[in-house]
Amino acid sequence: MNSLGLSLYFPQRVDYNPEWGFVMLDDPVQSMDDDHTNQLIDILKEKSETKQIIILTHSSKFREDIEIRFGKENLLEYEFTQGDEAGPRIELKEGPLKILLQYAKDYASGILEERKMAGNNLRQATEKLLAEFLIAKGQDRTSIYRLRKEELFRRAKNAGFKEDDLRDLETVLKYADPASHGHDPKDIKKGDILWGVNKIKELAQRYIPEVLK
Repeated sequence: MNSLGLSLYFPQRVDYNPEWGFVMLDDPVQSMDDDHTNQLIDILKEKSETKQIIILTHSSKFREDIEIRFGKENLLEYEFTQGDEAGPRIELKEGPLKILLQYAKDYASGILEERKMAGNNLRQATEKLLAEFLIAKGQDRTSIYRLRKEELFRRAKNAGFKEDDLRDLETVLKYADPASHGHDPKDIKKGDILWGVNKIKELAQRYIPEVLK
């Protein structure tokens, strides 16, 4: 039934409404098998050339498939989790470099939970910088975004990213996620996050200035 509904939705509500600038789907892969899911992603990739695609899903596998198939290009990903009486917690999980840096800067002055989110965005921005650098050097976008941090650093060094600059990025990561380095998460400080934001902007301007436009 889900597949049938989408089969009617796209030709009747999308293709014949060119003035609509976006397509929004709410958990579209419920009860779908892998073959139908992959065909849906094919359609979404095609439609993304002319329309904004907005997807809400509870499926981790579908989210991961979207990330891989779209290559994280122009992808904004938010995660909604249970919050408190004020509402759910909304965290930016993926986005263009300049948006990740803006979120890190905005949350740097917040309470501990917000500073943790800022640190996470800063970590993502560090990896995004290296990934986009390698893509600019001609490496495959989809495969680059599957690499672990250590491999990103190794490839970036081999592709011409200076060793001193990579050491600066290692320092940014230390500030971004102190808990993973054996420190109390309370060590996530505003000044460290803002230093990391400015350092990544500086390196992006040096290596791949087009990603900040």
